[in-house]
Amino acid sequence: MTAQLDEDGTSIKALTALASPLGENLEDAMTTRIFNILMGLWLFASAFILPQGRGQVASTAICGALAVLFAALTSYDRRSRYLNEAVGVLVLLLAIVAHPLGSASFWHNGVMGISIAVGAWADHGPLTDLYERDLFGRVDGRI
Repeated sequence: MTAQLDEDGTSIKALTALASPLGENLEDAMTTRIFNILMGLWLFASAFILPQGRGQVASTAICGALAVLFAALTSYDRRSRYLNEAVGVLVLLLAIVAHPLGSASFWHNGVMGISIAVGAWADHGPLTDLYERDLFGRVDGRI
């Protein structure tokens, strides 16, 4: 395993991990995105697996696809995480409004909505900006 070293011989990865709160180092930024992509994929698949009405299947599948899309777009545009948070809140609200209280799909979609919203909240922007800033001390391509 090779690590990039600075003049003092310390790893840049170790320095950024020690100095950064939740979601601000490279590994945390990608982990929250992967988490939201997996939650969106499962939400989409569960629309066809769990017993639900026709409208509930459509809303669950659409929200799952949007969660995957916005989680992937967060790597390129910081504002996409807010859209992903909104999708999570929408899934939670649809679970409360559209599903019978206490049913399996009610609890499933409620937990999924909370998970997507919290995962998007913990994500702190595009990985490309963080990587360039942590390694080179700048965000744009100029020296």
